[in-house]
Amino acid sequence: MYKAAVLSVLLFGCESWTLYRRYIRKLDYFHMRCLRQIAHSKWQDRITNTEVLQRCQITGIEAFLLTAQLRWTGHVVRMDNIRLPRMIFYGQLQQGSAHAADKRYKDSLKANLTMLDIKPAHIDSLTADRTSWRALGRQTIGSFEDSRVSHAENKRRLRKTGHASTSTSSTVQCDVCGRTCGSGLECFRIKQHICDQRSVVSTAQSIIIKTE
Repeated sequence: MYKAAVLSVLLFGCESWTLYRRYIRKLDYFHMRCLRQIAHSKWQDRITNTEVLQRCQITGIEAFLLTAQLRWTGHVVRMDNIRLPRMIFYGQLQQGSAHAADKRYKDSLKANLTMLDIKPAHIDSLTADRTSWRALGRQTIGSFEDSRVSHAENKRRLRKTGHASTSTSSTVQCDVCGRTCGSGLECFRIKQHICDQRSVVSTAQSIIIKTE
């Protein structure tokens, strides 16, 4: 239901998009937000995105984008030479040049093919047979999704272990009250709030004692 009603509208025409990484992150944020609502997962549960994808038995948003782009590329390459999409796909500017800051569709396609370990120079021979091209796309995108999930899990594991090591090793002792703090920032805050209050109280007590 989610794929038919939401993703089909969200990714309509995505096979011809030229996406930057920031756009993919925004799409992935919306994708994960919808899946968390479907799975009734709250932020208090502390469930990672990879666990949500496994529960919903669905891939990340980038896998859908890559699948659509590969299918459309194979369809265009197999067209006749007189078809307009193929002419535009293989066409070049006769005069002038594209803006250097703009990302072209060919650049995005070439980067995605290289990321999936598909040689862009062999695109004509690989897409000649539709069945084998789709099977190659499923295989490479499946490997890409597995590596993406494992990379996210390893990154999360390293972040947690790194945080634990820094919290136990880099301790700072307050020079005012002698308390052991987890970091220099925590020690600074304690000096501002607790130590300053103690100094004010001790000063007031000394003044009272002197007046008595």
